[in-house]
Amino acid sequence: MALLDLLTNAAYLGHSTYKDAVVVPNNHQPIVDNNLFFEVFNSISNVELNGDPNPNYHPVRVNMRPTLEEDRTEERPLCSGLIFTLWNGKSIPVNTNWTKGSKWYAYGVRGNDPGETFLWSRRSRTVDEAVVAMFRAKLSATFDVKAWAATEAAFSKNYEKEQKVKRTEVRMLEDLMQRQVENLAHVSTIEMIEQSEKLYKGYQAERTRLLNDLQQVDDEIQKHQALLALKDTFGTIAEDWDYATREERISILQSFVERIEANPIDGTGLELVIRWRDNSSDKTVIKIGHGKRIFWLDSEVDQLNNLIVTDASQLEICAAFPTRTWQAIWYKIRSSNPGWEIPSSARPIHYDETYDDFLNRTGGKVDGFKAKAGTVWSQQEDAVLVKLVQSEATQLEIARAFPHRPWQGIRVRITRLLGKNVKIPDAVHLGVSENYAEYNIRVNGNGDCDTNDPSCATEQPLISVRNPRTTASFHH
Repeated sequence: MALLDLLTNAAYLGHSTYKDAVVVPNNHQPIVDNNLFFEVFNSISNVELNGDPNPNYHPVRVNMRPTLEEDRTEERPLCSGLIFTLWNGKSIPVNTNWTKGSKWYAYGVRGNDPGETFLWSRRSRTVDEAVVAMFRAKLSATFDVKAWAATEAAFSKNYEKEQKVKRTEVRMLEDLMQRQVENLAHVSTIEMIEQSEKLYKGYQAERTRLLNDLQQVDDEIQKHQALLALKDTFGTIAEDWDYATREERISILQSFVERIEANPIDGTGLELVIRWRDNSSDKTVIKIGHGKRIFWLDSEVDQLNNLIVTDASQLEICAAFPTRTWQAIWYKIRSSNPGWEIPSSARPIHYDETYDDFLNRTGGKVDGFKAKAGTVWSQQEDAVLVKLVQSEATQLEIARAFPHRPWQGIRVRITRLLGKNVKIPDAVHLGVSENYAEYNIRVNGNGDCDTNDPSCATEQPLISVRNPRTTASFHH
């Protein structure tokens, strides 16, 4: 069954059909809303359910030039004729244009003044993909699973058993009728002949009634099978979308969508509001870009700047934009904050990774990052380290400032910056390969510990024992 046939099938309204005609109105529970069905039906079918011309038929008109379409490498957009935008307080239709340079279709709006440039223009494929995604979600929401379950329950009777009973009764009657005919050869009086004829006609009438009943049972079985097939097909319309022809996809969209309102928003964004034919609506904002580059919305830039001001970590920044790579975020940060940086030791997310990629790589763990001992130190980190050492900060205070760097790497950096004779107070807590994050987990679980709080100092200090080749650590 074609997709368009589904959307004009009266079974959706609860009617039983035979050869595309309604034979039993209100036969089962409706599967979709009555208003929604006829909004869809009237945009597809030029005849009514009874076969008469449909006075409410209103297909969407799309202007096309077939001779030009043949030479273009991209199919004409699906939503042509459905999109409108606000201009000077009025809703005006959005044009569909072929861009010769880029060789793609674009939805755009040009002002009414002669020579005026486009008010906005967006690639059609990006808009169509967003609309199709919303359509699929709408289709799933419209599909009433409970109604289907109730409908199937109504047809759960054992029709095959009833069918066998009716057929048996018909055969028995036919046997009686045959014997009645055979008995006529032995009847000699008019009264007996008339009585036999009367009895035969009774059998014949009963046979006709049983055959009618049997036909109804057969129809019920076929109807049940058709409904099950209809359910399966309806449930896969969205899944089979890519296999439908372009004409089918356009007709189906036009059947569900009354109009689409598209307006620029938030800098480079485009807000889409789909007005469905059941008088509901859905809204989304799509981001525009070229290739893998997606332009930033003004609100996203504001959000990013707020994170920078509050000294957010790389993880916090990337979590706010989970589908953008760290490279894209980093470029955006440096474009407006050229002096800002996050030390290499505090960047668990790789350059070409998104936050979602990072979670997949780490199995969802966000607190297990450990910088390598040879990770490059930034000038900012050096300045913080020198200041801490010169102020006689303890080992834990220094390590806390660089939570992902192992103590061995910090100690080597101190020696290179300030000399090997520098002594660090209370340097008995961390192992040489242990960073502050690992120390904190070892001592306090996942909680952060205040070194000035005696209740936190529950671990046994570590004592380093050095030999010419190795550095070992052990507990008292």
